[in-house]
Amino acid sequence: MSLNIIGYLVYFLWPLFVGHALQEFVPRKVILNDTFFLINGFIFILTSLTILIISDGEGMTFSGLEALPFFYVVFAFVHYLSFPGKTLRSIEHNREASFGEYFGDFFLVVFLPFGIWFLQPRINKIVSEHTLEDEIKN
Repeated sequence: MSLNIIGYLVYFLWPLFVGHALQEFVPRKVILNDTFFLINGFIFILTSLTILIISDGEGMTFSGLEALPFFYVVFAFVHYLSFPGKTLRSIEHNREASFGEYFGDFFLVVFLPFGIWFLQPRINKIVSEHTLEDEIKN
């Protein structure tokens, strides 16, 4: 069970770290709600971990009024996975990206083991370009 929890955390904390760290490079004219993303990320991760631990890895079924809060957890999950792609595209386009522009990046985050091969080089490029710009200014 502890290996499952560690693997789960490694897999689902990457979008949280990337989405939050890229906020430093978002153009000033673009306003993305980082706080809402962080709240949704923690809600999704904590809820999923709680279900994983309580159910001993078997999962749970929600029905009736119990399902209503779970619908928000599903929304939090989708928002949590789409935000890093939106942030990345917004930095690349120097404006707020539309859903159609970051739709492919959303799926790269969903299928993270494969998506990281395509996303991480783009993230590294953004970080290195901004680091180089900062060195030139100083």
